[in-house]
Amino acid sequence: MLQTACAGHTRVEGRVAVQYPRLVYVSPGLWVLADSDDPIFYSDGYYWLYQDGVWFNSFNYWGDWTYQPVVRVPVVIRSVRRPVAYRRYRARPGQQTRRVSPTVDHRRKKRPPVRRNEKVPSRRGTPR
Repeated sequence: MLQTACAGHTRVEGRVAVQYPRLVYVSPGLWVLADSDDPIFYSDGYYWLYQDGVWFNSFNYWGDWTYQPVVRVPVVIRSVRRPVAYRRYRARPGQQTRRVSPTVDHRRKKRPPVRRNEKVPSRRGTPR
């Protein structure tokens, strides 16, 4: 009986295109997540999801949604007349867009609290 063995090394090269979602500029302070199955907006450092007449917000676009009563929803978001019209939204030619990376933390950095009798640094005279 004849036994043979084959050993080899194969190298494959190529590129993988990863598509991150894009935000599309709608109006001052308001962006919408393009091609999303749900109407998801971005404003004031949060993502806002509209679902069945209820608003939710999150620091990221893929989840961790928290219910928000209407009074806590920013005016720029509440002013959208028909949020469901922004499902699967596509940017028009010339409309401003920006890529969203899932690794970016969109939370706004908060300033540390100022202690009593502590001087607040002035922005005047600081180089740009």
